[in-house]
Amino acid sequence: MDWSKFPDDLIQIAGVVPLVLVRALAILLISIVFGTIFAFVSRARIPVAAQVLAVYSSFFRGVPILVQILFWYYFLPTTVGRSLGALGLSAQILSADVVVIFTFVLCYSAYLMQTIGAALSSVDSEQRLLAETLGYSTVQAHIHVIFPEALVYALPNIFNMFLNILKALSMGFVVSVIDIFAKAKIIAGTYGDYMVVYAADAVVYWALCGILYLMLNQFGNRLRGGKRAYAGEA
Repeated sequence: MDWSKFPDDLIQIAGVVPLVLVRALAILLISIVFGTIFAFVSRARIPVAAQVLAVYSSFFRGVPILVQILFWYYFLPTTVGRSLGALGLSAQILSADVVVIFTFVLCYSAYLMQTIGAALSSVDSEQRLLAETLGYSTVQAHIHVIFPEALVYALPNIFNMFLNILKALSMGFVVSVIDIFAKAKIIAGTYGDYMVVYAADAVVYWALCGILYLMLNQFGNRLRGGKRAYAGEA
């Protein structure tokens, strides 16, 4: 073991952190949009659609993300790729990065559908009555009262999900997507000192998740504090 290489390994691995953060944030934001839509459809109990979403949620929350990545990695190019080719479009747009993002969005939209649905259900009837008293329409009530209240309940789970996405992206290495873990594996392969490299990899993950946890926790506390102040004024 040559621990003199540890600082250099640390710097090299940390170099991919911005890319991983952007990828994870994109997955989270897209998943929140779809998760919210799915939650409303599920809560509205729209015939057929609600049943389809129940099966969708059960499948994508029950199947390991690694299996999902491999399935879509081999399925999309052979089906959608051929369709794109027939339309004169390049199948190269279905890169490994796109497949991983697509897979994670499908998976975490299912989780967020449950999280957001539960958060919406947690908004008490008094808040809904307050919106009616103020003369809000259904859309206005959701924008000004229900959504902000539900967000406070959902934030802890959403924050944890973001951290989980960051760590789970390491599984993208099976289809050659570079992330924090993949970068460490590549470095380790160059000179074979796996213990030093993976120690640096662990420190990067630990520091990144610790910093993000503190930032997100502080943001959540401010949001809850602002909500309590608003409720007090009301």
